[in-house]
Amino acid sequence: MLKRLMIAAASLAAAGAAPAQELVTAYVVAQVPEGTGTVYITGNSPVLGPWRPAGAAMYQDGSRRIYALQAREGFVFEYKFTLGSWETESLGQNGRSPTENYRLVVGDQAVVQHVITGFRGAPSPAPGS
Repeated sequence: MLKRLMIAAASLAAAGAAPAQELVTAYVVAQVPEGTGTVYITGNSPVLGPWRPAGAAMYQDGSRRIYALQAREGFVFEYKFTLGSWETESLGQNGRSPTENYRLVVGDQAVVQHVITGFRGAPSPAPGS
């Protein structure tokens, strides 16, 4: 699925929808616990609000959530994940909310991946589900 999204973005750029020399597409992928519903990405991008806790719903592909960001090369994208509110911010691999924002420098990486172990205030998935 991620490969299809990348091909679609390249096709749009080639068709003139987004000039390839101006905008670059970067993908943020988050592995979430089974049974997790809609995950939102929020951050410093004007497209996301900015910093609205329900900035943009991420594309759902099984237990992966995917967000395609188009921005100028060199843009420093800072972001977080929620279930729609700050009370449901994501938890990192240590089981705590990250103390710093995630960061992606557009153009340095095409895909950045995260593992989310859960969300504050959300029920934990039952073992084996």
